[in-house]
Amino acid sequence: MKQSNVSSLGGLQPFLFCIGMSFVALTFSVFICFSIFYVAQSANPSMSKNKASQQSENVIQKQSLALTSLN
Repeated sequence: MKQSNVSSLGGLQPFLFCIGMSFVALTFSVFICFSIFYVAQSANPSMSKNKASQQSENVIQKQSLALTSLN
C-alpha cells in the first residue's frame, strides 16, 4: 500500500504557526508604534507651529540679507 504525504504537512504545523504569530505580532507592533508617534506629535501642536514660523523667519532674513548684499 502507498502511504499518503498528508502527514508531512502535520510536521510543519508548529513552524507555520510560529511564522504566523510573528507576522501578527509585527503587524500589531507597527500599528501601535505609529499610533504612539501620532499621539506624541499631536500633543504639542504649538511647538511644531513655532518651529515652522522660526524657519520661515530665517528664510525671510536670509533673503533680505541676500538682497542687501546685491545692492
